[in-house]
Amino acid sequence: DARGHSNLGMALITLGRSDEAVPCLRRALALDPDYPEAYFNLGNAYTILDQREAAAQAYRQALSLKADYVEALFGLANVLMTLDQLDAAIEAYQRAVQYRPKYAEAWIGLGNALLRQEKPDDAVVSFKQALSLDPDSFEAHVNLGKALMEAGKFGQEAIVHLRQALEFDPASAKAHVLLGSSFQQSGKHDEAHASFRRAL
Repeated sequence: DARGHSNLGMALITLGRSDEAVPCLRRALALDPDYPEAYFNLGNAYTILDQREAAAQAYRQALSLKADYVEALFGLANVLMTLDQLDAAIEAYQRAVQYRPKYAEAWIGLGNALLRQEKPDDAVVSFKQALSLDPDSFEAHVNLGKALMEAGKFGQEAIVHLRQALEFDPASAKAHVLLGSSFQQSGKHDEAHASFRRAL
């Protein structure tokens, strides 16, 4: 039955066999064309296989059957980011957090998309929302630091978040470089030099 094929497809994805999952999921959809979870799993398989246009189409099919399918919105938004379709990605992230306001990863995705659109002030709001939900998120701390810097705020707030990020991942070259830049812009040249050295 359709559910059995879909479950097998999902299991194959989990086992790292996404190429084998695709025909399973297609069989599920041949048996039941109105099966949003099968389209979602197909989108995940295509994403892993780097077939991004096919993944976006599968996620959209899932959403045409279930408009509030938050995981499909998130998957679609992530794929659209890789396709440089930033407006559409932002819309999908926004719909995801509208349906599930406590979805920290979607707030981070939205912040990243806004940063790529050179809207750092809006990105700051998204990353702060993510941190209110997941205070231990390395990605939210480091990208909030970056967004603050791109908004021209190189001072203590950016430094605090970048230092926090380094507590979670002390080896992050990205966080060390950003912290060094923040120190440099703040006139703290010795600290900047030390941060840049740690990035090497």
